Amino acid sequence: MKKLTLVVLFLATVFVYSCSKDQKAINNLEGDWKVASVTIDGVADTADYSMDKYTFEKCKLSKGDCPGTYTTIDPTKGEVASSFTYRFEGDGETLIMNVDFLGVTVSTTGSVIEQTDSKFSWSETGELGEEIVTSLTKS
Repeated sequence: MKKLTLVVLFLATVFVYSCSKDQKAINNLEGDWKVASVTIDGVADTADYSMDKYTFEKCKLSKGDCPGTYTTIDPTKGEVASSFTYRFEGDGETLIMNVDFLGVTVSTTGSVIEQTDSKFSWSETGELGEEIVTSLTKS
């Protein structure tokens, strides 16, 4: 019985420790972030991302996925905003985003490359198997 109690206590500690790293990653991300660059298979994407912004709202991971907004400027429509939800897993190393695109939710999973108070970047695999790296800077 004592061994079972120790195992349960150990697993609970690991769970809380992992959740706290995921929550710390969310806390660091809160706020507005500008798109600094996007690369596809190591080549800079030539699209203009200078007006694009991600807003990550404050939340508690224990209450579910966190809300956010992606804002861009469309030359014909003006400012366009898309909502998304996000969460971290794997001790803050994996970013999962669910984007609402034309009424359809698209889920992507990315690997965190860098996360500091002023920079955030992640990589994900595109539909054609290409590596897409998105880098943001804090606004």
